[in-house]
Amino acid sequence: MNTSYDQIQHFISHAPWDATAVKKQVALNVQAALSPVRGEQALIIDESGYKKQGRNSVGVARQYLGSEGKVDNGQVMVVGVLSKAQYASIITSRLFLPEEWTNDVKRMNAAGVPKEAQEFQTKLEIAITLAKQARKDGIVWDFCGADAFYGHSTDFRRTMDDLTQYVFDIHSDQTVYLADPKPFLPERVAERGRLPSRLTTTAFHQTAAELVAEQPEKAWQTIEYRSGSKGIYRRQALALMVWTWDGKEQCAVQERLIASRSMKDPKDIKYSLANDAEKRHSLHRLVVRQMQRYWVERSIEDGKRELGMAQYQVRSWQALEHHLAMTMMALAFCLKQRIADKHQRPLLSCADIRDILCHLLPSKINDEGAVLAMIQERHKRRAADIQRWQRLSASD
Repeated sequence: MNTSYDQIQHFISHAPWDATAVKKQVALNVQAALSPVRGEQALIIDESGYKKQGRNSVGVARQYLGSEGKVDNGQVMVVGVLSKAQYASIITSRLFLPEEWTNDVKRMNAAGVPKEAQEFQTKLEIAITLAKQARKDGIVWDFCGADAFYGHSTDFRRTMDDLTQYVFDIHSDQTVYLADPKPFLPERVAERGRLPSRLTTTAFHQTAAELVAEQPEKAWQTIEYRSGSKGIYRRQALALMVWTWDGKEQCAVQERLIASRSMKDPKDIKYSLANDAEKRHSLHRLVVRQMQRYWVERSIEDGKRELGMAQYQVRSWQALEHHLAMTMMALAFCLKQRIADKHQRPLLSCADIRDILCHLLPSKINDEGAVLAMIQERHKRRAADIQRWQRLSASD
């Protein structure tokens, strides 16, 4: 192999290939790879944060980064992961642009943000767009899942209700009602003044945590939701019919509240809402759906740790899209190999596949001189990056 650094950099940053088309094909390939696997297929919405220095990389800003667990300087990608049983792979993604970016057209143009992506969208709106586009591209799933950042939004759940079945995590302080709160406009008390325009209710409400805490111990059922290398995984769970209302809607909506707790620590409770007012699904199925995000987090971790998803030195929109598309291709390849070898090598991981390829594929590093030349080139690039960063810092 004699591919130079400049050639690779050109391929990522400047070559005119369509990352969107590649992502679409990756999604179809992942769906095909999952087809022989038993179980329900899920689209799980999540996000992936990347700590970055400087301010010139597209979308970089001080914002909450889940990978850091705090507000820091970095980029955030909203991703959609297709998952079935213990298998999962990223099939779609979109960079979140904070308002400090969308309010600065010159800055966006300098970073190569396409015109159709320059309008501000919240992460929730991006997630909805990704799900709708995946449907148009021919991707199917049995249900959609997301963490509490997304599931706690009433607007998000209502919009997704028109598209899919869902089991979305919520925060413990989510307001719920045991009966329809029947919102109404209060009568005007004084003869003068504005007519009331804000809906209200006299119905009793409480948080999800308060309602679950009131349930008798016998209401909890032990559910076996997954088998793994360490045996059967169990949680205690219950499901309750509740009504939810955000204080603005004309009417409340009935949803199913799922609460599951750790067998070791009963205080460790996970709360979710499902659009299952008709009680079509068993408690077992709902808990399995609630816990499916575990595999999604593993898939994103594999992308970052094993396949370099978080290890990039690009600044433009196109370069970042190219990098993510190639990472998704690599994840899809690993998924396909793991499924193909699931009977002979059930413990095969992305790390294993990476190590095998590093050993088998030809390498240009075959003697001491080549290693030293590679290191010298790496140090040269690092020194150039340091000098560039110093110049940018001085200009700021």
